[in-house]
Amino acid sequence: HDPRKFMSRNSADFTTDVLRFLRTDKAGDFRIAAVAGADWSGSGPDLWLIPSIYGWNPISLRRYQDYITAFTVTSESAEPVGGGGHYFDSAMLDLLGAKYALAIDVELKEALRGQSSKFEKVFSGTYDFMTVYRNKNYLSRAWFYPRAYLLPDEEQVLALMSSRSFDGRRSLLFEKGDLTGNAAKFA
Repeated sequence: HDPRKFMSRNSADFTTDVLRFLRTDKAGDFRIAAVAGADWSGSGPDLWLIPSIYGWNPISLRRYQDYITAFTVTSESAEPVGGGGHYFDSAMLDLLGAKYALAIDVELKEALRGQSSKFEKVFSGTYDFMTVYRNKNYLSRAWFYPRAYLLPDEEQVLALMSSRSFDGRRSLLFEKGDLTGNAAKFA
C-alpha cells in the first residue's frame, strides 16, 4: 500500500469516513476506545490526533495497564484483542474519558450492541466496515467528587473500580500507600 494513502494524517487504514466523523466532534475533551484492527486500537490515533485509551504512550499513569485490563482483554502492548471478554458498561471507560467506542470485528459489534446500555450507535463506516458507538454518559475532563474513599491497597482500589456499583462521577479513591505529607497524617 502507498503509505500516503493508507496511513497518513488524513487517511486512516481505509476508514477515512470514520476519521472525518470523529473530527466533527468539536468538544475536544474525549477519547476513543477502538476495539478494532491494529491501526485503530494501536498507536494509529496518535497519527490522526485523536486521543485513544489504547496504544503506546510514553507518558501514562503508573497502573494504566491495570486500569485497561479491568474492562477489556489486551495484549502486552495495550492493544485490545478481538473476541469476547470486554465489559463495555465498565465505569473505567467513563474514568478514562472514552466518549466513543469503535468496533470492526462482527463479534465485538454484537457484544457491544447487546451488552451495553450506555453506548448508542452513531455512525457506520463505508460498507459497514467500522461502527462507531457514543457513550451517552462519558465524563468530560472536569468534575467534582461528593465522596472519597481511602482503601488499604491496590487490589482493593482495582476491585472497587471494577465493580458494577462503582460510579466514577461520584467517588474518588485513594490507596493508603500513595498518600504523602499531610494527607497521610489524616488517613
